[in-house]
Amino acid sequence: MKKRAIQVVLFVLLLIVFVWGVVELFEIRFARGDVYPPYSTLRVDPLGSMVLFDSLAALPGLEVSRNERPLDRFVSERRTTLLYLGTRNLFWSEKTIDALEKFITAGGRLVITFYPQETETSLVEKETKDQSPTPSPSPQATPTPTEKFFDTRRVGERWNFKLRANAKLIDSAAITSDSEAIDAQLSWHSALYFGDSETAWKTIYAALGFPVVVERRMGEGSIVLAADSYFLSNEAMRRDRHPAFLTWVMGPHRRIVFDETHLGVREDPGIGSLIRRYRLGGLIAGLFILALLAIWKNATPLIPLDSIRPTTDEVVSGKDSFTGLVNLLRRNIAPRDLLRVCVEEWAKFLPHKGEVWQGKAARAFGLLESGADRDPIQKYQEINLEVNETKWKRRN
Repeated sequence: MKKRAIQVVLFVLLLIVFVWGVVELFEIRFARGDVYPPYSTLRVDPLGSMVLFDSLAALPGLEVSRNERPLDRFVSERRTTLLYLGTRNLFWSEKTIDALEKFITAGGRLVITFYPQETETSLVEKETKDQSPTPSPSPQATPTPTEKFFDTRRVGERWNFKLRANAKLIDSAAITSDSEAIDAQLSWHSALYFGDSETAWKTIYAALGFPVVVERRMGEGSIVLAADSYFLSNEAMRRDRHPAFLTWVMGPHRRIVFDETHLGVREDPGIGSLIRRYRLGGLIAGLFILALLAIWKNATPLIPLDSIRPTTDEVVSGKDSFTGLVNLLRRNIAPRDLLRVCVEEWAKFLPHKGEVWQGKAARAFGLLESGADRDPIQKYQEINLEVNETKWKRRN
């Protein structure tokens, strides 16, 4: 028993060490933040943007938060700057883009920065000289009603901008601005630029004459597009900060929201999120421990088996039911009272309560009282003959 207890204790200790090690590994991984995509505010390495998030949150008067809900459910009662950083490709439903346009026209500011791209990218629409006209649909064809989605090109058609790529922009390594309110030069690491956008968009920064940061008014709000996201990264915050330009990007609003949904970080309204929200982790752990104790109690009794084993010799084992009945009768009914008990029990459960059976019962008790000195077996036979006289006559 002692050896088994030692084994159980060692197993529990090993299990605790294993669970602790797994938790520590996850904490280290999440603390580094490299499980999140680049330009996420939850990432602390050079590719993240946590430094910008924490720096803005430390400034007095600013309300900085993360959005982990779908954009079509994003509601802002006050004027807000929504940062959409490091996107590789826009892919919005019609419901989402309508909600964003409503947010902008009401006074919001939407800032979209693209992930640094090379010249070969799916964001850029390839221009072909021989463009055949798109065949018109057949008049007999009935379109199937489906939800409409907008990728980067269709969003550009709706908002009047086009993405182009030029390898020389990467080699230039810097962009310039004519505005005195912002920084004159910025480091640049992307081949993208915005073409055919001069009429609707205002160029803020250009590289080799190509617009790379543009702004457009829409209603009471504005949209900012940047072809690179490096200037918002943790690395840029350390080596190449541009406070004036960052202030311009954030705009005049006091509320700043970093969107994380396009980076794959979304709020999961499941049981796990409810447990975290209402801090039920301790309760779940307590219930788990109680369940383990219940299983242990039912599997192994707390009292040693030797102490609950009977020590008397009165236990009858290896006998059938009839032998058990005989032993029970011998222990509880005296031999002289056995016949009387049998007759009394028989009289209680007579099959009929008619006069015939009542008379038989009376005769049986009469025979029982007469001849007390006779043999019980002989008296039993007389009672049997008196009660079953009709049956015996039929047989004879």
